[in-house]
Amino acid sequence: MVCQPDTVDGKTQLYPIASPSVRFTETQQRYSTVERELWAVLYTLEKARLTLSSSITIYTDNQLSLPY
Repeated sequence: MVCQPDTVDGKTQLYPIASPSVRFTETQQRYSTVERELWAVLYTLEKARLTLSSSITIYTDNQLSLPY
């Protein structure tokens, strides 16, 4: 999901602006959880590249993804 930050009265909130989706191929379905999540990040960045600024922040709840 791609979110846009907006600050009102000194409080910043994230608002969704895009939520691309795709069906995995048979090969992609065999990827590990970390590989699927990282693939989803790359796919989303590619689809949203025209709307993204030069600075982005990626949030994840998967600690295994952090080294990548």
